[in-house]
Amino acid sequence: MCQKNVSAALDYLVQNNLSKTLVVFGFSKGAGLGFEIINQRKDVVAFIEFYGDVPGADSKDNEIRKATENLPPLLIIHGEKDKVVAVKKANKIYSIMSNNGNTVEKLIIPKVGHAFPLSKDINDLNATETCKIEIEIFLKKHL
Repeated sequence: MCQKNVSAALDYLVQNNLSKTLVVFGFSKGAGLGFEIINQRKDVVAFIEFYGDVPGADSKDNEIRKATENLPPLLIIHGEKDKVVAVKKANKIYSIMSNNGNTVEKLIIPKVGHAFPLSKDINDLNATETCKIEIEIFLKKHL
């Protein structure tokens, strides 16, 4: 249901000329939804994934590899001390995506955990500023 709603929202933006460039952001579980969206829509030009996981990334079959071919550029952002979604997931996503020939960049933020942009901790505030800069660089490079 969520996937259908997100796709409908993107359709609305395109059909009403509200956006000529679609960039998908996914946070935590929403990152999994974002991966589903970019697999279905070829009009998304970039995907920024925060501390998430690829559905099926731990599967041993080739299904996940096939589902991650020919995707838009991806920026993976993850907190080094994330206890909800371990940083090894970010490394696994990076590996799968780059091995499939996708453009992928990874930013592991030291000293922060899960959902760091929502925190008031000074390390998290610094991480948020770092993310803003890196996202801007990534988007300038790929748009």
